[in-house]
Amino acid sequence: GSHYVGNYEPLDNVMEYAKWTPQNKDLEILTFPYET
Repeated sequence: GSHYVGNYEPLDNVMEYAKWTPQNKDLEILTFPYET
């Protein structure tokens, strides 16, 4: 589903997501401070 809710997700959720999609880990970390 939607990963980002609002401007950013808590780091815990990013890491949780990264555990399921390790191939996207670096991408998710880089885009963690998601600003519109």
